[in-house]
Amino acid sequence: MQNTSDITSSRGKFKTAAGKIFDFTIQHKAYILSFFLPIIILYTAYAIFGVYPFGERSVLALDLNAQYVYYYDYLFDVFRGRESLFYCWSGSLSGEFAGLFAYYLASPFNLIILLFPRNSITEGIMAMLLLKSAAAGISACRFLKKERGISDFTAVMFSCMYALSGYFTAHTLNPMWLDAVIALPWVLAGVERVCRDRKFLMYSLSLIYVFVTNFYIGYMVGIFSAIYFAYCHISGKSQATFKNMAKSAGVFAGASVSAILISCPILIPVYKSLKLGKMGGGADFSFAENFQLSDMLIKLFPATYDTIRPEGLPMIYVGTLSVVMGAVFFTEKKFPRRLAGLLGVLCLSMYIKPVDMLWHGGQVPVWMPFRYSFILSFLLMTIAAEAYEHFRAAPKRYIKRIGITAAAITALLLILDHADGNEYFDTTLVIVLPLIFTAATCILLSLFDSKKMHKSSCVMLAVLVFGELLLNAVVTFEKANSDVYYSTRESYVDDIPKTRRVMDELRELDGGFNRTEK
Repeated sequence: MQNTSDITSSRGKFKTAAGKIFDFTIQHKAYILSFFLPIIILYTAYAIFGVYPFGERSVLALDLNAQYVYYYDYLFDVFRGRESLFYCWSGSLSGEFAGLFAYYLASPFNLIILLFPRNSITEGIMAMLLLKSAAAGISACRFLKKERGISDFTAVMFSCMYALSGYFTAHTLNPMWLDAVIALPWVLAGVERVCRDRKFLMYSLSLIYVFVTNFYIGYMVGIFSAIYFAYCHISGKSQATFKNMAKSAGVFAGASVSAILISCPILIPVYKSLKLGKMGGGADFSFAENFQLSDMLIKLFPATYDTIRPEGLPMIYVGTLSVVMGAVFFTEKKFPRRLAGLLGVLCLSMYIKPVDMLWHGGQVPVWMPFRYSFILSFLLMTIAAEAYEHFRAAPKRYIKRIGITAAAITALLLILDHADGNEYFDTTLVIVLPLIFTAATCILLSLFDSKKMHKSSCVMLAVLVFGELLLNAVVTFEKANSDVYYSTRESYVDDIPKTRRVMDELRELDGGFNRTEK
């Protein structure tokens, strides 16, 4: 039998371990919440949408259904030693696979899929998407807390808005692009460290991650990092002497080149692969407008998914609270006005077709236009979080501005309602819902002035924000289903395993080199 002293010792160790876990949880509660809340909200949205096991649907739509899922399935054979990451015998008459791997499969998050049974690959993909949303949340939370000094409550709320932005929910159809959404806060934090302290490690490592996981969106992040570096010097985030600027520029250039060189094992095969296909042909860089600027404004609000076809508008929604506080941000004298110029650069890039083409590598996207729009969402979320933090510290100073902002947004929405309508928009959703959420947000903000209602208002505002994110995700999935159609789980799970069984039988009959028709 175990003696009393051993039992007491075991209980003491257990209490000590439990205490350490509790202390860790309290100390890092913002990061924990910003990790789990996006998972809960996105999973709830999938459940309401009817994704298995809550319905017959899957997360597969468009190219995720027609292409990517088969690439993920191919990984199972790679890890079993049946196939290679460098050359594929399965596609057409066979060919190199390194370029395809670099574009679609290089993200470490894809390994999550392999943790699921092969016949449950659709659930593995959903788990991967959920964890990417969590990673985006914790990444944004870390940026707000460490780089902007934002409090826990504010950081959690706004990081969730970024993790479930319009871009993220719409581009769950393109999982390989979402790693850049995760890495962007780290890249920009790294740029600021280069400017401020001439420390380059964070910038280099995060840029390498973006280039390696998806060189295409990494190219866009790289462009913006150079723009942001110039902005940091202009806005006074570094010591603005010529000598210091020259040193920072040297460090930035060296770190950027180093990141590219380290990424070459991925980038060079990609370049060789593109030379065989997509890099061919000329491009028309004549001046043209992509859309009316007024149309773009409606995309700041929830439930405004239009289409992912070429005529679609930028996906820039990042929460009604971000719109309200973003507007308030520019009414404060001490906030940098140069940020408006940075936002303007991104808006004009989307508006002017030749500039937009440069962001896309000199080509017009066939589907999913404005593939760098998540950068604008992140900037808007960041400035809104800063404004909200100042608002919470002294709400009386901002109450009047909140009212003026609410009136201006209401007037804008009513004007847009009478403008030429977009064929993809339903007025009830696109105008009425933004009006409701704007009114509710501003009313709750106005209650912050009351000491009795302050804590209750914070809680109600958080509930409103998370409810809005959930609603936007559900509406996005429903509209995307009408736009490009989400397939059922059975359409993949029932057919592909049968084909695989036939191929296994053929291999038993002929283990050598052979080709098979459908």
